[in-house]
Amino acid sequence: MRKYTLIFIVLALVLTACRIESNVGLDIRDDGSATVTVEIGFDDEFLALMGSQGGFTQDDFLSEIMAESDGEVFERREGDMNYFGVKSEVDDLSTWDAETDATQFTNFSFSSDDSGAQLAATIVAEDTGDFGGDFGFDPSTITGDFISATLTVRMPGTVTAHNADEVRDGNLIWNIGLTGTTDVTATSTFGGSDFPWIVVLLIVVLIAALVGAVAALIVSRKNNERQLAAIQAAKAAKVGTESGSLPPPPVTDAPASEDEAPDEDSDPGGDE
Repeated sequence: MRKYTLIFIVLALVLTACRIESNVGLDIRDDGSATVTVEIGFDDEFLALMGSQGGFTQDDFLSEIMAESDGEVFERREGDMNYFGVKSEVDDLSTWDAETDATQFTNFSFSSDDSGAQLAATIVAEDTGDFGGDFGFDPSTITGDFISATLTVRMPGTVTAHNADEVRDGNLIWNIGLTGTTDVTATSTFGGSDFPWIVVLLIVVLIAALVGAVAALIVSRKNNERQLAAIQAAKAAKVGTESGSLPPPPVTDAPASEDEAPDEDSDPGGDE
């Protein structure tokens, strides 16, 4: 990608309204294999410029990409950007020749085992000092508004450490400077991080179910006690009615005793 990177810089400076992107993507799987994507994107204005100049066409871009990476050529459009690239399958990323297939890397290391994976890489920007001098500009003055480069990595498992500039939808994204060096590090584990959360979730569910069951048992027991008391009261009332028992009579003044009763033989009027 070195040839068209330098050409992009010149054109972006001459036509400041143009925008150019260079992107590399690594979609790494648990077994250490990966899908590697290398693409170049430019806006409609730049595409029109290429067509009008006639000296460098999009076929030249694709030919140069294909010369560096053997894979499936693709084109895509996003907004006003047009992307051209190559998608390749790598059986074992630990033996991948990164400098050949994606020349942004000057060092690349990947390893994995049953516990997780580790990625370490270095990306050194193009040495455009002499080239920039030939055209009368300082490459360090170029901003991301005109030219940008990114590395996007999807690690296998759960990412536990990284130095990426951004995390988007599970992808680690590094913004590659047009000058200087970019260090890339990422570590992931297989299955370890999510397990405690699953255990905690199960415990919470079980506790909630247990509390609900105990509450339902208490309410049911109280209802049963009320129903039993009502049944016993109804039975007692029924038994009393069937036996003919009546409520006790009200208490009144007791009648005079026989001793106090008047003597029938006595004459209250005295002797005749």
